[in-house]
Amino acid sequence: RPGYLYIGWNQKTPFFADRRVRLAMTHLVDREMIIEHLMGGLGRIVTGPFYILGKQYDSTIEPWPYDPERAKELLDEAGWRDTDGDGIRDKDGVTFKFNFMIVSGYVVVEQLAKLLKDEMAKVGIDLRPDPYEWSVFEERLNTRSFDATMLAFGGEVLYDPYQTWHSSQIAGRGSNRIGFANAEADAIIEEARRTLDESVRNELYRRFHRILHQEQPYTFLRARPSMRFLDKRFKNVKIHKLGLDPTEWYVPKEKQRYK
Repeated sequence: RPGYLYIGWNQKTPFFADRRVRLAMTHLVDREMIIEHLMGGLGRIVTGPFYILGKQYDSTIEPWPYDPERAKELLDEAGWRDTDGDGIRDKDGVTFKFNFMIVSGYVVVEQLAKLLKDEMAKVGIDLRPDPYEWSVFEERLNTRSFDATMLAFGGEVLYDPYQTWHSSQIAGRGSNRIGFANAEADAIIEEARRTLDESVRNELYRRFHRILHQEQPYTFLRARPSMRFLDKRFKNVKIHKLGLDPTEWYVPKEKQRYK
């Protein structure tokens, strides 16, 4: 179903303004292992914000792999090195210690934060899990008072990315909470809103998807599975991309329990 789980990197902090650092973060997240061992194998890795079964989604994009060695190279290139020998990378007097804001009370979320902390430590980064109950979490999210965060997005079948991704939505109550600003992305989003031809509009969104893949403002984790439990007595059940249509279901007379 539409929607995804993601890690957002706040580009207004000194840590995640550089694309190379954000890409390094994604290379440190073993998404296949997370889905298999923390989420019961339920879900698929996604690379962008669009519905994975929809025409807006660019299915030709390959997810960035789990690759700690490449992550270390990218961090070095971006100038984050351990210059004082304390085991933590630093740059321009700033030590790479950041808070990872999560919603408290969810075992899987806490396990994932612990896993990420361990992965980051291996390459000289100090990730500090920062849990809050939902009302405080939401307030800090809206005031951009975080370094990085993890959240789920409900998603839509036909998704307009303006509110979440256009640079005009960084300030105030807009949903561009990680401060993503890209002139080409803005232009594509605006053009798509003016485009009536669906095929042309979908190609614009796929172009936008490719920009996000290169910029990595989010590390997209997985698309949420849609689970259905049906009694075998039901016949003519058809499952579509958008869900179930029960209007033509029926139960054979000999199997009916309720009259």
